[in-house]
Amino acid sequence: MPAGSPTDEQAIEALRVRRAELYESMSALEQALAAPAPGRLDAWAERVHVALVELVGDFGNTSPSRRDRMGCTAGY
Repeated sequence: MPAGSPTDEQAIEALRVRRAELYESMSALEQALAAPAPGRLDAWAERVHVALVELVGDFGNTSPSRRDRMGCTAGY
Protein backbone atom coordinates (compact mmCIF):
# COMPACT_ATOMS: atom_id res chain seq x y z
CA MET A 1 0.00 0.00 0.00
CA PRO A 2 1.50 3.40 -0.97
CA ALA A 3 2.53 5.73 1.83
CA GLY A 4 -0.27 8.06 2.83
CA SER A 5 -3.00 5.77 1.50
CA PRO A 6 -5.95 5.21 3.82
CA THR A 7 -6.40 1.79 5.34
CA ASP A 8 -9.46 -0.22 4.44
CA GLU A 9 -11.06 0.68 7.77
CA GLN A 10 -10.36 4.39 7.22
CA ALA A 11 -11.82 4.20 3.72
CA ILE A 12 -14.92 2.40 5.00
CA GLU A 13 -15.39 4.95 7.77
CA ALA A 14 -15.03 7.80 5.25
CA LEU A 15 -17.71 6.15 3.13
CA ARG A 16 -20.01 5.82 6.14
CA VAL A 17 -19.61 9.51 6.89
CA ARG A 18 -20.18 10.43 3.24
CA ARG A 19 -23.26 8.25 3.02
CA ALA A 20 -24.68 9.82 6.19
CA GLU A 21 -24.12 13.30 4.74
CA LEU A 22 -25.88 12.34 1.51
CA TYR A 23 -28.76 10.81 3.43
CA GLU A 24 -29.12 13.97 5.50
CA SER A 25 -29.12 16.16 2.37
CA MET A 26 -31.67 13.97 0.60
CA SER A 27 -33.90 13.97 3.69
CA ALA A 28 -33.73 17.77 3.89
CA LEU A 29 -34.73 18.02 0.23
CA GLU A 30 -37.59 15.57 0.70
CA GLN A 31 -38.88 17.53 3.69
CA ALA A 32 -38.64 20.80 1.80
CA LEU A 33 -40.50 19.41 -1.20
CA ALA A 34 -43.21 17.91 1.00
CA ALA A 35 -43.95 21.15 2.83
CA PRO A 36 -45.20 23.74 0.36
CA ALA A 37 -46.40 26.84 2.14
CA PRO A 38 -49.72 28.06 0.74
CA GLY A 39 -49.40 31.74 0.03
CA ARG A 40 -45.65 31.61 0.72
CA LEU A 41 -44.34 30.23 -2.56
CA ASP A 42 -41.14 32.28 -2.38
CA ALA A 43 -40.23 30.93 1.08
CA TRP A 44 -40.95 27.35 -0.02
CA ALA A 45 -38.94 27.75 -3.22
CA GLU A 46 -36.02 29.18 -1.25
CA ARG A 47 -36.07 26.23 1.16
CA VAL A 48 -36.11 23.77 -1.75
CA HIS A 49 -33.30 25.70 -3.45
CA VAL A 50 -31.12 25.61 -0.32
CA ALA A 51 -31.69 21.86 0.08
CA LEU A 52 -30.84 21.26 -3.59
CA VAL A 53 -27.66 23.33 -3.38
CA GLU A 54 -26.57 21.31 -0.36
CA LEU A 55 -27.27 18.02 -2.12
CA VAL A 56 -25.49 19.08 -5.31
CA GLY A 57 -22.55 20.21 -3.20
CA ASP A 58 -22.37 16.80 -1.58
CA PHE A 59 -22.15 15.14 -4.99
CA GLY A 60 -19.87 17.82 -6.43
CA ASN A 61 -17.30 17.32 -3.67
CA THR A 62 -16.96 13.63 -4.43
CA SER A 63 -13.86 12.58 -6.31
CA PRO A 64 -14.28 10.05 -9.15
CA SER A 65 -12.52 7.31 -7.21
CA ARG A 66 -14.75 7.93 -4.20
CA ARG A 67 -17.85 7.90 -6.44
CA ASP A 68 -16.74 4.53 -7.77
CA ARG A 69 -16.36 3.14 -4.27
CA MET A 70 -19.70 4.62 -3.23
CA GLY A 71 -21.40 2.97 -6.19
CA CYS A 72 -19.87 -0.37 -5.35
CA THR A 73 -20.80 -0.24 -1.69
CA ALA A 74 -24.31 1.02 -2.37
CA GLY A 75 -24.96 -1.71 -4.92
CA TYR A 76 -25.34 0.54 -7.96
